[in-house]
Amino acid sequence: ILMMIPVVHARDPWITQTGLTLAQLNSRKDAFLNPKLGVIPLQISGYDDHGTALYSVLWGPATDSDPRRIEAGLNAASLQFVDAFYQNDGWRLTWLNGYHFDGVDYYHAIYRQSAGAEQVLRLGDSLSGFESADDQNRATGHYLENFCSFRSASGVIRYGAFWNKSGGLSPILLRFMNQTTAQVDALVASHAAEWRIHNL
Repeated sequence: ILMMIPVVHARDPWITQTGLTLAQLNSRKDAFLNPKLGVIPLQISGYDDHGTALYSVLWGPATDSDPRRIEAGLNAASLQFVDAFYQNDGWRLTWLNGYHFDGVDYYHAIYRQSAGAEQVLRLGDSLSGFESADDQNRATGHYLENFCSFRSASGVIRYGAFWNKSGGLSPILLRFMNQTTAQVDALVASHAAEWRIHNL
């Protein structure tokens, strides 16, 4: 999944870490979360590299002083538990990713400590379940902030997503799933005057 991020000057710090085992990620993330380094985690992803679970993290320039946390390699139940605890303690999701490895669906998340709006997190949905959840959350004033999709057991596509309680922000009203490259290009062109891509 690609998130669109602001253009910054070349002198600003950008760090990409790839090919990390979970142990390597956990041993390094605290050092990189040190505010003195001037970077924050923007994206984290996991992948299966010929039978080995590996991770990549993208760090970008810190634009605020809010602390961040990275949670990686959690199954759905564990992340749901962590999310409930973090939300009660003033942390909010900023990034979500999932992948399937060795028979288990895993998720990775980035949290920011801020006075954010209420969030709803769902994991492991089918496409129809995800679309139904999106409709239900819109009806209660939540807008889709971020989602991920990945191939799970037996080739089934699973979705994870979180929604924010609308606080006057422009909601994401258009969602396009299972599109070809040509279809995506056409949709982007047809909505270019009024919409911008948030997640791809």
